[in-house]
Amino acid sequence: MQNILLGMPEKYQLITGDMTVQDIIDTYPEAADMLGEWGLGCSMCHIGAIESIADGAAAHGFTPEEIEDLLSDLNELAKSQKESEEKTNV
Repeated sequence: MQNILLGMPEKYQLITGDMTVQDIIDTYPEAADMLGEWGLGCSMCHIGAIESIADGAAAHGFTPEEIEDLLSDLNELAKSQKESEEKTNV
């Protein structure tokens, strides 16, 4: 079955704006580096445990469009990370 919005198989956990930064990093550790590339040091901040990724990005001046782009990049990373894990487990 596919996620209609992103065309991803359901086995990939969709990263949404209401997820906390810590939840994202716990699930996809490589996301910490990507957040840094976006100028967000959220993985090093204690607020990341309670603040959503959308609220954190908005607090750093991100527009709604930029937040959507960030979420899209994070979901591509998640997909790539899961595919890599599957190849390793074969």
